[in-house]
Amino acid sequence: MHLVKALGQDSFGGVYWALAYNFKPDNLVTKYAFKAVNESMSMCERIEFLQEAAVMKAFRCQQSFIH
Repeated sequence: MHLVKALGQDSFGGVYWALAYNFKPDNLVTKYAFKAVNESMSMCERIEFLQEAAVMKAFRCQQSFIH
């Protein structure tokens, strides 16, 4: 994985444009958004983050997805 560019910041942490190499069998490079969470988050905040990620995963499409 290679972080290309910072896209923004929210209460959970930073969001970055990233590239993954050999992530999918059918292509060598996959573009995606990567969210790095703050290490200082409380357990409650971590649960909120995971809930947000579950909602965002429901909106997965061919060009944008969350893992």
